[in-house]
Amino acid sequence: MGDGSRASKEHSCLLPSSSRPLGPTVIVQAAPPPKVVKPEGPQYEDARVFLEMVGLTFTPHFAAARDWFLGKFEAKDLNDFRNKYPDDTEEYARFWTVCGFFETAGVLMKAKVLNADLFFDRYAVGPFWNKAKVIVHALQKESGQKELFENFEWLVRRELSWHKAREKT
Repeated sequence: MGDGSRASKEHSCLLPSSSRPLGPTVIVQAAPPPKVVKPEGPQYEDARVFLEMVGLTFTPHFAAARDWFLGKFEAKDLNDFRNKYPDDTEEYARFWTVCGFFETAGVLMKAKVLNADLFFDRYAVGPFWNKAKVIVHALQKESGQKELFENFEWLVRRELSWHKAREKT
């Protein structure tokens, strides 16, 4: 095999020796990643989500529910609502369809998936909420589920603040 001193000389550069002083330890920190600055205003993805929501409103099912809701729906309280629109009627389903649309919009907007500028430029939430709120609040109270359509209610408050901010500019 040969001389053992040769092998030890080859590996001696890997081991610290008393004859070779160690330098100070230097820790190099990588530069932080550049901050991503989102351009102002709605972006392509915002428009895509918005257009999907708009597309829902053009379905015959939603269009019929919306037209009925704005044109024919009237209920002064939960008893009146149940007498006029029992659970198994098309009108009852239409009420839930319209409220469900705005509930979904509220969920998406809270999660910053739906752009407020695009949505509120196209939709007026207030007229729908004003017709639904007595029934929604009664259903929340009766069921003990205050989260029932809570995002629809949040959406109408957000719409009001959006309009106020827009008036200032």
